[in-house]
Amino acid sequence: MLKKGINSPLTSSCGRLFDGISALLGIRHKVNYEAQAAIELEQVVDFSERSHYLQMAGEVDSAGALSTEAIIRGVVDDHLNGVAVGRLRHASIEA
Repeated sequence: MLKKGINSPLTSSCGRLFDGISALLGIRHKVNYEAQAAIELEQVVDFSERSHYLQMAGEVDSAGALSTEAIIRGVVDDHLNGVAVGRLRHASIEA
C-alpha cells in the first residue's frame, strides 16, 4: 500500500505509528478523536519493562525517515507470543 500510495499518508509524527500498532494488536481500529488509539495502547503497556524496540529500528534514510518495519514486526511477534507490550513507548523511537 505504501509503494502505491494507497491509505498511506506522509506524516512527520509518530502518532500514525502508534495508531497502526494499536490496530494490529486489536486495541482500536477506528478512532473517534485524535490520539485515541495511542491512548488506549498506552493503557496496556507494561511500564516495568526496561528494554525497548529502539534497537530494532532501521536506518534513517536521506529524507530523515526512520524505518519502522522491525519495530512493528517486534511488537506483533511479542503479541503473538504472549509477551506484554511493555517495550513500546515513546522512548523507543526518540532520537
